[in-house]
Amino acid sequence: NSLLHTRLKNRDPLHKIQALLQHTTDSLAKCKPKELATITLSIAKIVRSIREAHERRRVNFYHQAFGKVLQESSSDPNQGIFHALAKATDANLPRFDARYLSNTAYAYALLGYDPKIDERSLLGGIAEKSIDCIHQFEPQNLSNTVWSFVKLNVHNPRLFQSVGDAVASKRDLNEFTPQSLANIVWAYATMKAQHSGLFQSVGDSVASKCDLDEFKPQELANILWAHATTNAQHAGLFQKIGDSIAAMDDLSSFKPQDFANIVWAYATNNLQHPNLFHKVGDAVASSDGSKVFTTQNLANIVWAYDWKEYWSIE
Repeated sequence: NSLLHTRLKNRDPLHKIQALLQHTTDSLAKCKPKELATITLSIAKIVRSIREAHERRRVNFYHQAFGKVLQESSSDPNQGIFHALAKATDANLPRFDARYLSNTAYAYALLGYDPKIDERSLLGGIAEKSIDCIHQFEPQNLSNTVWSFVKLNVHNPRLFQSVGDAVASKRDLNEFTPQSLANIVWAYATMKAQHSGLFQSVGDSVASKCDLDEFKPQELANILWAHATTNAQHAGLFQKIGDSIAAMDDLSSFKPQDFANIVWAYATNNLQHPNLFHKVGDAVASSDGSKVFTTQNLANIVWAYDWKEYWSIE
C-alpha cells in the first residue's frame, strides 16, 4: 500500500527487508488462514534457501540481508518473527482447511522449529484440527503432514492413526505420487508407528503397477526399508521391486544408502531374490570413487549378503 511504499522509499535493501517484515508482522491480526499459511511457508522457504547457500558456500548479499532478519544464527530461525506467525495461526486454526494445515506444518518442519503458544505446541493444535478434517486431505497433504511431524520429532499417535486410516480406506492409491507413498511409509517407520492397513495398501498399490519407471531409486529403497523396519510382510511388493531393479540396464543412479537399505530390507524380512542381489552386488563391486560408502552402508551390505551367502562382491 502507499504507506508501506513511503516507508520503503530511499532505504537500503536491508532496511527495506526489515520494514517489509515488520509491516507483515504488524498486519498478522488481520490475515486470513490462507494468507497466514502462505506467509509462513514463503518465509520458511527463504530461510531454507539461506541455509542451503551457506552449505554450498555461495552466499550473496541478499542471503546475508535476509539472514540477518530471519535468523538468530546460521541454524536457528528468528523466533520473534515465527512466534508472532505461530500465535496468529493458533488463533485462526479453527478456520484452517487441510491444505493450510499441511503447508503450515511443512513450513515449521523446514525451519526445524515447533513454536509453543502458552506452553502448548502449535504442531499439537495442527494435529488435532487435522484429525477433525482428515478426509479433506489430498495425498500430498497427508504426505507432507506426517513428514513434517517426523522432521520435528513430534510424536502424535492419534494423528498417525488417523492418517493411516485415511490412506488405508481409499479404494486405490493411484492419486499418490511415488514420492508421497515413499514419504508416508518412511515417516511411519522412522516414528516407529505401526499401521498394518497402511502398509498393506501401499504394498498392494506398488505391487499392482505395470512398471515402476516413475519411482526414483531412493523411493524404492525407502519403501522396502520402511516395510522391513516395521516388520510389514508383503512378498508381492518385494518381488515387484526386486524384479524391477534386476531388470534395469544399470544402477548408476542408485546411491550407496539405497543399495544398503535395499539388500538389508530383503535380508531382514527373510525374502530371497538372487537376481536382485547379483545385480546390486555387481554394481557395488564395480562402483568408482564417486560413490562413497559409509562404514554402516558396508556393514549392512555385508550382513545382507552373508545372510544367504549371496557373495557376488569380490
